[in-house]
Amino acid sequence: MKRMQYIRPTEHYDQRITDIDEQICALIKQRKERSDNNPGFPSFEYISDWAAKFELYGIF
Repeated sequence: MKRMQYIRPTEHYDQRITDIDEQICALIKQRKERSDNNPGFPSFEYISDWAAKFELYGIF
């Protein structure tokens, strides 16, 4: 399988959020380890609950 090159959507990056991005990466690593590299996908019910809890609304 050939990987497609990722093209950044913008040149701008707000340096004030660097620590948050680092925490996100640490959580992704933790999730990968805890799931034994077989993460699956949360149900739409979980996603909807989390979206409401954190005021992140989108189309699922």
